[in-house]
Amino acid sequence: MEGLEIGLNGNLVDAETQQEGGRFFAADASSSNYILLQCKDVLTLEQKEELKRLHVTLLSYPAYNTYYCRYEPTELDEIRALPYINYANIYRPEFVTEAGLKDKLENSDEGHQPPEEKRYEVYISLHEDHRNRLEQIRQKIIQVLGIDPELVNADAFILRAKLQSHEIARVAGIDEVQRIEEIPRLALSNNHARVDLNLEYIIGAANSRLVVGGGLGQIIAIADTGVDDQHEALRGRVRVIEGSRNTDARGHGTHVAASAIGSGNSLEFGPIQGTAPFATVLSHVIVDNAGNITWSPLMFQRAYNREYGARIHSNSYNVSHAGIFQQRQYDGLAQDCDRMAICLPQLVILFSAGNSAPFKNVTSDGEIESQAAAKNVITVGACESTRPMTRNPLTYDYYVAVPIPGYLALNLAGNRDQMALFSSRGPTKNTNGGPDDRRIKPDVVAPGTVIYSAKSSQLDLTLPNILPGAIEAGVPNDGRWSYMNGTSMSTPLVAGCCATIRGRIALQCHNLARIPSVLVKAILINGTKWMVGTNQDSQGFGRVNLAKSMVCFSNHLGCGFWPKQESDFARMQMIQGQELKIRVPLPTANPYPDGITPRFSLTVTMCYLDYPDQSGLVDHLSLKVLQKTRLPDGTFPERYGNKLPGEPADNRNNVQKVIWDGISAPAPFQHPDPFRIYVRVERLARDAQFLHHFALAWHVEEMSRGDAQFDFWNERMPSTDARNRFMRKD
Repeated sequence: MEGLEIGLNGNLVDAETQQEGGRFFAADASSSNYILLQCKDVLTLEQKEELKRLHVTLLSYPAYNTYYCRYEPTELDEIRALPYINYANIYRPEFVTEAGLKDKLENSDEGHQPPEEKRYEVYISLHEDHRNRLEQIRQKIIQVLGIDPELVNADAFILRAKLQSHEIARVAGIDEVQRIEEIPRLALSNNHARVDLNLEYIIGAANSRLVVGGGLGQIIAIADTGVDDQHEALRGRVRVIEGSRNTDARGHGTHVAASAIGSGNSLEFGPIQGTAPFATVLSHVIVDNAGNITWSPLMFQRAYNREYGARIHSNSYNVSHAGIFQQRQYDGLAQDCDRMAICLPQLVILFSAGNSAPFKNVTSDGEIESQAAAKNVITVGACESTRPMTRNPLTYDYYVAVPIPGYLALNLAGNRDQMALFSSRGPTKNTNGGPDDRRIKPDVVAPGTVIYSAKSSQLDLTLPNILPGAIEAGVPNDGRWSYMNGTSMSTPLVAGCCATIRGRIALQCHNLARIPSVLVKAILINGTKWMVGTNQDSQGFGRVNLAKSMVCFSNHLGCGFWPKQESDFARMQMIQGQELKIRVPLPTANPYPDGITPRFSLTVTMCYLDYPDQSGLVDHLSLKVLQKTRLPDGTFPERYGNKLPGEPADNRNNVQKVIWDGISAPAPFQHPDPFRIYVRVERLARDAQFLHHFALAWHVEEMSRGDAQFDFWNERMPSTDARNRFMRKD
């Protein structure tokens, strides 16, 4: 393979510039301990060992077939001569500063303030082998620049600094620095929803216990404006993280918290519950009275630790854009989320998708970015709610700061299978250079319009930048409750669903002491409903349907999940080319009356944690489902996750789903396990073994009526009457 053009921190890097005679070619590595290594194909274990003998340490995988490497010797000729290497060259300071920030520095026009005096708030990311030496590098930067130590501070994995233009250029020349980018400004993404999410739907008496519990014993951390812990829907079930306050003058956090765990009564609608009414909330205030958000990935660690014990973390805010929207590439915020998800593999992290979608069918590349674009989080978009409302006409005008002709007449349809028009869409932004690495986002959607939840009694409408949702989305007849709209509202609803799923895993799997976040994610996504007429860029894998997700916990054959016990973790540590096989057992005899020919659908979902080196996949795992019914040509039918029949494995997404419709009887009854699920390690960029977690969830449903009806079945369903009790129209 010829040298590839790739993107590093948004900068295009052409292979020719890295090779002899090229603009950035260096004869040796005497000026740096870090080299950029581009290979012709996926490195084999033998090639990795050979590079190790040559003192090349693979650190991270920032682009396709390309590595950041630690290399202390000076001579590069022996590495360059290897037949599987496109080029080996020092990592140049020209690539360190993110392209968008470089453009801003070059075109700066600050009016009365000279550009050289303006300080930019930036993240400084270090090479992988220096992430545990933040304080030492901080001191080095302070010494090199001769600046006030207060201008540079250490965070979880990065340094935060306020630097002038010429100082940024000097920091880019420090060998240990890998990336410099501007810190974006964040902003909030502004019990009828239980019905829309199918929490009230129990599939038959035998399965009624599947959703009972409502998150009992689960702790959901919510980073927001605070929580009014004296509201009747929340009283006694809110804990405040040390240093935060137990008040909420802006109202957003209280509304969010009650959507997740609330339980109260409304004069207007009677009992109102969140999606996990038996869970508790850990409140972490990150929004000050001026509406500014202070964010650090350390908040995940703090909520997770033994003192607080949160295993679900809900976040309803996104990057705030001034002026024309421009989708950000995979940035330091996304990397921090992905890295923290790996460090805390039991923590389920959720982010709102954002409210940046255009209100008309305007072609764009997508709006999901920063934390919401992270690979290892659950990103939640908004569909509409079916809640009736008296405001007439009910429009989206409260999302338009400046009136735009044609936008104000867009009515809410009250259809849960229609996207909320403001909900940010995917896919993620393609990295400049190299193969297309746009990923499916959001992961799921949930109701985000006219969400009725708790209203803070401490609401102060005189505060700057106060959200209008509590007023303009409609005024309820009961002042203890309010309506709000946005992906901010859909996210805690899904967080509560995750709490319910996690609680059920804990109840059922006594030998699984560590519940991986990817297992919760896989079970959630496995039950989602595809919204017909809405594309994948908008809805991701579909609308959350908790009742259907919970079916994998039933005792029906053809329904299950993995891992189920601690010993399963050892089976995850596969090498490149190795695969895990799981059989899907089905009844060995047709349980239906003569004359009925059922047709089935098999749904399988696989999720795994991936490194934060780049937007695309670093480690590549594939999901394949195979049917043990031989075709005339001697092969077996098979499907890959996220792909149509006959298409190759998905090499972009670490969430992969197979929906295999129209499986005809009697084939399923001729083999005790007619389907096989395979998870294969296609590529390990950095390690000899896969070191993270992956998980699977699956279920079989009967589609004999040819519409949205389904029933979950096993050999104990002998009659049509028995089957009909399990029927439910979604």
